[in-house]
Parts: sequence; structure tokens; C-alpha cells
Amino acid sequence: MTSFHHPDFSATVLRRRASEQLLDLLVGGLEMSTEGAQLMWRTCYRSDAAYYSAMRRLEKKGLILRRRTKQLPAVIQLTRTGALRTSEVCRRTEPWPRKWNGIWYLFGYDVPESDRHYRDALRTFLKRLRMGCLQRSLWVSAKDIRPDYDDLRKTIRVDLHSFLFEAKTVLGRPDHDVVRLAWNWSRLDRAHRWYLSTYQAKLTKAQSGSLKEEALCNLLREEMTAFVTVMQEDPLLPRPLWPSAYEGEKVWRFHRAFSNAVSTLL
Repeated sequence: MTSFHHPDFSATVLRRRASEQLLDLLVGGLEMSTEGAQLMWRTCYRSDAAYYSAMRRLEKKGLILRRRTKQLPAVIQLTRTGALRTSEVCRRTEPWPRKWNGIWYLFGYDVPESDRHYRDALRTFLKRLRMGCLQRSLWVSAKDIRPDYDDLRKTIRVDLHSFLFEAKTVLGRPDHDVVRLAWNWSRLDRAHRWYLSTYQAKLTKAQSGSLKEEALCNLLREEMTAFVTVMQEDPLLPRPLWPSAYEGEKVWRFHRAFSNAVSTLL
């Protein structure tokens, strides 16, 4: 099997995200016995002890549940709390709103240079919210981020350095002009196309019967990593705001088909 490579991915990233990816995999609807889970995930950890310790932490936090029987191996299931910790692109329902109320949320801030670590952390959080950057300190979202802003206000007093606005228009520009300017669509399109071409080929190879069980497990884990990686910068905009060449939905649907197809081969 061809080794996995993507410029935004490394083995170190995989190890750091191993526990999160297990949750992402489970939210896709796959229940795993402890034997299957060990085969798929233990290679993400430096040792078996580290793997089992991570599993215990997830269970202790109430994120997974191990259902045991006398005759069969334990089955790992995702709890409701665990589902809330997963990436929205890994859930069963489509992550894109079908309608939009026409309101933009504009987040502007002015953090002193002396607090650049605070500023950098704030920018990272805004990216995690899938907001787009219109200018260096002016970010935009089609999603109502007022709850997130309220959390930031209560925890880190973000209101001392920022303002949150609602707007029907942005600088008098058409909505699709705002979309074009706020997000890096050329980068996202390249990531989408790379994912689709790479894993369509790998699915064909898997379905040819040339891969053994361990290789299929590794492929399933690898594809999950690739899918989450290429979708992490996708703003998941409401459908009325999609650019004409947007392929995020195609990526999402293929991911689900890929997971189901490879899982049936195990």
C-alpha cells in the first residue's frame, strides 16, 4: 500500500490526535470490538500501555462506553458526551445549513503587541470556529457565534479587546464577494481534490481484495485523518453561500461511503 502523505499531516499529528480520531470514527456509526480497536489504534501510541491508558481516560471522562458480555469481546461505543466532542464533519447529519438568515457576524479586535500570545491564541480559536479573515483583525462568520463570544467574554474577558457586530451587508459587498475574500478557497479546493483522487484510488485497491485485515484497518484510520485534515479549514457555509466549484459535500459523502465500504471488508 502506498504510504500516506500530505503537507499538512505528519505522524506526530496522528499521535496527538489519536484519541480524538477514535471518537470521530465511532461517531460515524462504527462499533468496534476491543480486538478491532487495538489493531486499528495501538500503532498510534508509543506502547500498548500508552494505548490502554488513553482508552481508560476516554472511558473515565464518559466519552466512550465499553459494553461487555461473557461470550463476546467488549464493544466500544460513543456516548452522547463523546459525540459532542467530535468534529461536526464526522457526524451523521450534514454539517451545512440549508438556509441562511442573511446575517453576518463580524468579530473585530485590537490586542496590544505586548499580549501577542493572547492574540495568537485568539486567532487560533477563531479559526477553530471556521471564521474567515477579511483583514488581519476583522473576522466574519455566517454562523451565529454569540454563544462562543459569550464564553470568551466570561472566561478570558475578550470584550476588553474586541467587539462583535451583526450586519446584513459587509462594506456594501455582495454576499458571495465576502465569501470569496474571507476564506482561502484555492487552498481548500486543492485539498478537496487531493483527498478525492487519493482515496478513490485507494478504495478501488481495497475492494480488489489485495489488502489484508491489518492493512485495511490502517487504511480506515489513515482516511479518517486525511478527511478531518482537509475539512478542518472548510467554513461549512450555508448552502446559499457556496462557491460554484465547492466540493466539500462531495468529500463528505465520499468519506461516509469509504468508511462503510472498507468496514464491510473487515
